[in-house]
Amino acid sequence: MDKILACQRSKTHDIWITIMREKQIWSKFGIDMEARYIPSGEMDHDSVDQHMKEGTLNLVFGYHHIPYVARAKKGSVKYTSVASISNKCPDVICVKPSIKGLKDLRGKRIAVQGYHPRSTVWRLLNLEGISVEDGEVEFMKRPASGAVYEGMLDQLKNGEADAAFLQPPYDKRAQEAGYVALEETRFFPNIMGATLTMTGDFAKNNPATVEKLIKAMIYGIWFLKTHPDECLSIITRVARETEGKKIEDEYFHYAFRRQIEILESKPYPTALAIYHIHEQAVYLHPEIPNLKDLNPISVWDTHWVRNIDDSGFIDDLYATGA
Repeated sequence: MDKILACQRSKTHDIWITIMREKQIWSKFGIDMEARYIPSGEMDHDSVDQHMKEGTLNLVFGYHHIPYVARAKKGSVKYTSVASISNKCPDVICVKPSIKGLKDLRGKRIAVQGYHPRSTVWRLLNLEGISVEDGEVEFMKRPASGAVYEGMLDQLKNGEADAAFLQPPYDKRAQEAGYVALEETRFFPNIMGATLTMTGDFAKNNPATVEKLIKAMIYGIWFLKTHPDECLSIITRVARETEGKKIEDEYFHYAFRRQIEILESKPYPTALAIYHIHEQAVYLHPEIPNLKDLNPISVWDTHWVRNIDDSGFIDDLYATGA
C-alpha cells in the first residue's frame, strides 16, 4: 500500500470522497489514504504550501487557484494538477423575476460566498462587461459559518440582495419561492471539485502512485455514475450519522443528482475551464502582477490520464463494469 496524506479544502467534495472511503476504493488500487477536511479558516494557503514542501501533506483535493499563484511566485511550491474531477460549476445565479439575464445585474446587489464562488461570479460578470472593481455591482458576503447558503437565500427573499449565487439545492428552493435561475450561468466552465493536486517533485518521484490515484479516482466516478441509488443511500446514511442532519429527501436527492452531472468520466481538464480559473486567480491575487503572464497550461500534467485512457481502462470500465 502507498501511504498518502491528503487534505480536502471544500465540503463540496464530500459526495465523491465519501464514496471513495465507504466503498474502500482507494485500497482497491493500493492506496492507503489518510485524508481530512482542512478549511482555510483552520489552515491558510501558506501553511498548506509549507506542509506540501515538507511532505507532511502529499495531496490536496481542490486548490483550484493556488497552483497558478504558486507558479508565478519566486521560490514557491511548484504544484502539478494531474486530473480534474469536474470542469463545470453546478451553482447558478438566482434573481428576482424582473431580472432577465446577466446584463440586467448592473447596479444590483449579489449575495456571494467563498473564495472560488465569488471569483466565478466575477468572471461571469466580467465576460458581460460588468466591472465589480468599478462598483457596477455590489457583492454581499456572509461569514463562512453556519447555514451560509440558507442565509444567502434569506438575503434574496427579504430584499437585501437582488440576486444570489446558490449551490444545489438552494437554487431549487429559490425557484420554489418565485425567483428565477439564470440558466446561462449554470455549468460555467471552471475547474471544480476534488482536483488531484500535488507538488511536481512528488509526481516525478512517485509516478506509479500517481497512476494508482488517478485510476482510483476514475473508478470512484464510474461507481457514482453507474450505482446512483446505492451511492445516494450511502451519502444519506453518512450525512445523518456524522453531521446529525435532518435529511429532506427531495432536496438532498436533487443536490446529489446535480453533483453527479458534472463529474468527468475521463478526468481531463478542459481548455475553457483552465482559461477561466486562471483569469479568476489573476483577479483574486492582484498583488502578483506577473500572474497574468503565466501560461496556465504549465500547472497541468495530464499524461497519466492520457496513458490510462489509451490503455482502454476507462472505456472497458464503462463497457463491462468492475
